[in-house]
Amino acid sequence: MHRKNYLTGLRKGLNAVSLCKEAKELDSANEDVDFVLGLNNYARAELKKKFLGILFWYSGDKHSGIVAMERCGKNAQFVGFAAAMVLQDIYVREGMFDTAEEGTGRLLALYPDCRFAMWSLAKLHDAQKHYDRAAQTYCRLADAYEKIPLAFR
Repeated sequence: MHRKNYLTGLRKGLNAVSLCKEAKELDSANEDVDFVLGLNNYARAELKKKFLGILFWYSGDKHSGIVAMERCGKNAQFVGFAAAMVLQDIYVREGMFDTAEEGTGRLLALYPDCRFAMWSLAKLHDAQKHYDRAAQTYCRLADAYEKIPLAFR
């Protein structure tokens, strides 16, 4: 997308989903691929909702996508943390604030300086209209980025 090669990106993305489906068929216990498959399923449902008149035929189910990513977050060997991170933003988007709060709390307890988890927490506080807590989290983020010389270029 950065290079504006949209069709190439779409083709590669669909190929990746196809490879993940094949991997799941070969080994149903491979829960790492549930991240891509679940995220794809969730995203397809979102696209269908946004472009109902155009993508009426597009399949996708938010709930099963979330369930697949939750399974990945709990059991995957390699991408469980990434799935857990993405899930927190999805929970906020879906208004599942208690679940998002629990998840971001768990992630920040494991990785207190994780900027990705802090972003999720800031978005959660914004969505809950807890602007004072959001501001505190944004300050933590600013402090974290200040330590990275090229962060503000």
